[in-house]
Amino acid sequence: MKAIAEFIHKHVRGTLVALELVMPYPENSRATVEQVARENETGFLPPLKTRIDNIKAYDVIFVGFPTWGLQSQIININL
Repeated sequence: MKAIAEFIHKHVRGTLVALELVMPYPENSRATVEQVARENETGFLPPLKTRIDNIKAYDVIFVGFPTWGLQSQIININL
């Protein structure tokens, strides 16, 4: 993910921000996949620790994330 973010940044500039969760996913990849599957089934959106105070100042926002179980994650950002 970081390499892709840096590639986009190189071409469009802007600000790079790593989104962190309040409760990070487990280090064990199998446990992470299982947790994400449960979250997808229940519609749970893990809260973000990262805050972007001036998010309305951006015209375009690229959000990159891994996919688990071939399902994209939903990002809940309150504007």
